[in-house]
Amino acid sequence: MTARNDDGSVNALNNSLTFFVDSDADENVDEDLEFEITPPSSFNILGPTGTIDDNTPLITWEKADNGDSYDLIIASDSDCANPELIFENLSGLSGDVQSFDVPFELDQGPHSICVTALNDEGSVNASNNGLTFFVDLDLDSVDLIEEPIIQ
Repeated sequence: MTARNDDGSVNALNNSLTFFVDSDADENVDEDLEFEITPPSSFNILGPTGTIDDNTPLITWEKADNGDSYDLIIASDSDCANPELIFENLSGLSGDVQSFDVPFELDQGPHSICVTALNDEGSVNASNNGLTFFVDLDLDSVDLIEEPIIQ
């Protein structure tokens, strides 16, 4: 394989790059300079829970220590095998409680939430992945009977 520049030449501009191999490198390594990245810690999804009258809910979860970003799935099943919405690489979230406003309207009925925390070392699912809530937009229109009906 040959790489060609725009002018058709095959020579790199830095054709005379020089480097040295230190055969004693293992002896010169300072072991105090080890860097260790740990995977994200365990965390829980906080909400929503129960029945809500908002079809664009705020999804909240605990911050995972060492979590650099999060993937969020809203699904029609508690295993999140049938995703309705997927939001990947959510980052830049601050605070001990992470939150995400769902930007699309969900259908009425049950929905399950799965959240995964990620970093360069790995990933961890929320302890309570599959937390289910129900959207019922008719909650406010329920007529309450103040006095019992006697026939």
